[in-house]
This record gives sequence, structure tokens and C-alpha cells, in this order.
Amino acid sequence: MPLTCPMNRRATDLLRIIAVCCIVFNHTVWRLYSQIGTAAQTDFAFWLGVFNQAGKASVLFFLFLSGLAFGGHPMNADFRARDFYRNRVLRILPPYLLACLLAYGLNLYKAGQSFAGLMHFDGLTFAAGLLTGAFMPHLYFVALLVYLYIVFPVLRRISFSPRRAVLLAVPWLSVYCLALTVRSGPVLCINQLIDVLENLFGEAGGTIQYSHAILHRFLESSAILRGWCNSFWPHTFLWLHYFTFGLCFFQYGIWAGHRTLRARAESGSGLAEKSSNSSFSVRALILLVLIPISTIGIWLDFYSASQAGISADHAGRIWRLSVAVNALIWIGWLLHFPIVGHGSKALRVLTRVSFSVYLFHMFILEASYGLGMSVRIPVVMISAWVLALILYGLTRLHPVFALLFGEGDHLSSARSSAS
Repeated sequence: MPLTCPMNRRATDLLRIIAVCCIVFNHTVWRLYSQIGTAAQTDFAFWLGVFNQAGKASVLFFLFLSGLAFGGHPMNADFRARDFYRNRVLRILPPYLLACLLAYGLNLYKAGQSFAGLMHFDGLTFAAGLLTGAFMPHLYFVALLVYLYIVFPVLRRISFSPRRAVLLAVPWLSVYCLALTVRSGPVLCINQLIDVLENLFGEAGGTIQYSHAILHRFLESSAILRGWCNSFWPHTFLWLHYFTFGLCFFQYGIWAGHRTLRARAESGSGLAEKSSNSSFSVRALILLVLIPISTIGIWLDFYSASQAGISADHAGRIWRLSVAVNALIWIGWLLHFPIVGHGSKALRVLTRVSFSVYLFHMFILEASYGLGMSVRIPVVMISAWVLALILYGLTRLHPVFALLFGEGDHLSSARSSAS
């Protein structure tokens, strides 16, 4: 059975589509965006950075919505790990393998390999790239999803409690703190705060005057720890960053899905408590006010670091505390929507093909580098969706296409129903 989530399907479908559009936009503008904080920065690049950072939580939405879809699926009433893995393998691995093969060949071609060189297949290099998504910058996310899917049968057994929700955030907060550098946005803000406190209290501030030394000692120690982690594999600490953040938001999504199932069961048995519209409005209004405030926090975090000399690519990474807070506020607001049934068929189709948009948009981007940025943005974004819809149409023509382009789980379900 293909996986869907009953929780406000229209809202989650729309959020997934918007998230994919934000990701494609961010990748498309990267070359100009990377000029922010350098002598080559233009006003256009600055405003591209504003929009880029406003949509930075998109990947975290994706992780949350994936957990939500699984946690809220009726399969949990009679869960079979074998069926779950079969569906995920048929949905994810064939198109991911295809994307990795195309990216592997493209990288060899860009490196100046001859046709004979392109035909030489290095199995170990390909396997390493497949496990880490290293062939293109966006493929790491698919590899991360695969690892989260592998541990889902264990994660689904963990029941929600506020204490567990907080404890789950401790690993990614720890990794985040250890990843801080002298010029990162939060450290710059802390240094400025210490300066203000020293000016206010002077000698009466006591240990305030030693705070700079303590902070820099921590940064030196964390740099040593990062180096030790990376001595095993150059990207060890980076993947710790990916996995701890990803696991946290994926598990939050699973818990939200469990909440949906309980709410549906209670409403079906007449046990659901009806909350007042006023309380819903107050909570929703508070979260709605916090959304732009947290977005401003992302901008301050990014621009303070980029103006301090950190490259825009590193200053604007997804795996930052400001982005996580923004994503959590958006998610909290989403959870206040009432539970509704299925969304429109058009939304369901666009949601279904969004994975193909994510997988293959970088190839369209590679082919569009000769275009000006104002032309490239609409060309890449529109072409990525058109290509995904074409591939979806092909899956309806022949089972081979269905298997190749990620509709194998639907094909498997149809065969099971027929038997």
C-alpha cells in the first residue's frame, strides 16, 4: 500500500510542493547567492539571499512530513517491516540509482574523461557515492532519508513525551554547538552581548570579563573534537550534523502522525474533546506572529556571519539553530489546522512527483548555466516540474517505467490487490 497521511492532506501536500519549489530556487540561484559577503556582491544577490534564507527550512519540512506520513498511516495498526521496506525500496531506490548513475557519468564528463573513460565503471567509487549521495550536492538528502527509513520500525515504537522530545534535541544541539566557529553568527552575537555586559557592569561584572576566554577555549576544544571525528572519514562530523538534525525532525513527524491516528480514533468513537475556537485562534495567532520573528532571526544569523567573512555557502547552511527554530514554529502552526480528508487530485499528483523534481532538477540546472539568472530561475523551476510530470505519465504506460521512476510501490499494491 502506498503511504499517505490523513492529517490535513491539503495543507501537508501544499507545504511539500512549496518546500520543493524553495529547494529548487535555492539551488538555482546558488552562483549569485555565493557572492554575498564578497566584493562581487550585487543588490540582486543580496535579495536572492533574503529569499534563499526565508525558504531554508524546506528540507526540515520534508523530513517532518516524511515522518508524518509514516506515523499517521493506517499500516501502524498491523505493521509489517517487510512490507514497509518493500514499498520504500520500490519508491526510492530505482530513481535514486538512476540519478546517481547520471550524476556519476556527468562528473566524469566534466572532469574531461573520454568516451572510453566514461565506460569505465569504478564500483567502489560509485558505492561510496551511493551511500553518501556525494555525486551531487542535493543527493545526500536522499541517502539520509534511506537511513531514516531503515530505522523507522524502531522509531515508530517510541511513544511521545515532552521529556523525550527535549532529549531528542540534545544530540543535534550538541553537534550544532561543536560546529560553531569564531565567525559564526551566534558566536558573534554572544561576543557582542559580552561586550555590552562588560561596558554596563565593568569590574562589578566579575566573571564577565573572562567570558571571552571561556568562549574561545570552547571553540578551540570543539575544533579539536571535529578534527578527531574527521580523522576516521573526512565527512564524519558533517554527517553527524545531517543525521542528528534529520533524526530529530523525522521523529517529530512520526509523533505528529501518531497524534493524528489517535485523534481520528477518538473522533470515530465520540471520545474526542472539542477545543474552543478561541483557544485555537490564540495559539495559532501566537505562532503566526513568531513565524516572521524567527525568519528575521535566520536573516540576522546568516548576514552577520557572511559579513564577518564566512562564505555564504557555510553561513547559510540548513543545519542551524535559527533554521530549526523557524521550522518548529511553522510545524506547530501546521498542527493547529483541523484534520481533514484527502486533498484534490491535482495536489496529490504534484506531491507524488515532487520527489522526481528534487532528484532531477540539478541536471536541468547544469544544462541552463548559459542563461541569465532572471531567465534561468523560471526555466529551471518550470522545466523540473514538467519533466517530473512527463516521467509520471510514462509510469502509467508501462510497468518498467513505473519501476524505474519511483512508482513501484503503487505497482506492487496493484498486484497485491489483484491477487
